[in-house]
Amino acid sequence: LNRSLLLSNLPFASNNTGAVLGLSTVEAYGFLSKDFISFLCSLNNVPFDPTIVNIGVDAYARDLSIFQKLFDIMFIFKIEQRGQVNFQPNTDNTWGPAWVSSDHELAPNLHALTSTLRQIKGSEEQLNNYKDKMLIEADQWNKISTLMRDSTPSVCADIKIASLTYSDNQQKISVRLSKGSATANCPLVISTNHSYMLKAEGHMKNESLQKLTTFRAYGVLLGIIVPAEVETVDVFWDRI
Repeated sequence: LNRSLLLSNLPFASNNTGAVLGLSTVEAYGFLSKDFISFLCSLNNVPFDPTIVNIGVDAYARDLSIFQKLFDIMFIFKIEQRGQVNFQPNTDNTWGPAWVSSDHELAPNLHALTSTLRQIKGSEEQLNNYKDKMLIEADQWNKISTLMRDSTPSVCADIKIASLTYSDNQQKISVRLSKGSATANCPLVISTNHSYMLKAEGHMKNESLQKLTTFRAYGVLLGIIVPAEVETVDVFWDRI
């Protein structure tokens, strides 16, 4: 989930340049999801075009700091003339591949959510506050509010990411949590696009499995409600 951002592409590969170079990029390979394109358009305050199936993030991301945080962008690449590749490490400016937010801020819709991000762009301190204070749209909060009724900032602040692994063969993300004294459900955010085809299971302390509720966090990322009894979370594509 540690990604790169390409500021230019190989002529013959276009937006699939990352895949050709063996890089994990924000654009990934193939077509972008509707949620991702909607988020990108809204962030830049331009109308959503339902005919768009692919787009260069660099052309829309006027302030890259937001993408650096949300999508764990650790390297920025630019392909110069004659194929020379320049890259800039960005290891100090991400929130990592996953985190647990201890609080939340409600936005009535996607436009209001991205408006909040636009207003604080360029301010590292203000932007970093939103790692602990998850931005969430009203329709998504309505989906999880009952599960979150006993959660408090002090309870969820105790939870840390112990480890995160990704398996190419199984197409599975596994997140092991250090729960501290957490006694309530808390929101885990993974730095990957939300999709209704992504499912999540929790490994309980008694070794049983529990299906977990997923939701859209920050307007685009995968959020998961993690019960206090769950120590490890697996994310995978629906096996249908």
